[in-house]
Amino acid sequence: MPIGSFVAVRSSQSFHAVQMTPDGRVTMGAMPDQELCINGGFFVFRKEIFSYIDDGDEPVEKPFSRLIAE
Repeated sequence: MPIGSFVAVRSSQSFHAVQMTPDGRVTMGAMPDQELCINGGFFVFRKEIFSYIDDGDEPVEKPFSRLIAE
């Protein structure tokens, strides 16, 4: 059973994303056209999430990195 879930949404922002390859090729596209989802800001967790959060951690990056590694 998962410890947590979150909402990922397609971005509706009007800016363009730029991608570059190691050989210097550049592509650009409007965000709604990209295969990119962003954190929607809604989370649901079981109480076990607290064993992945250390004092001083910001709420997402470090705890989620620990969960993903496990």
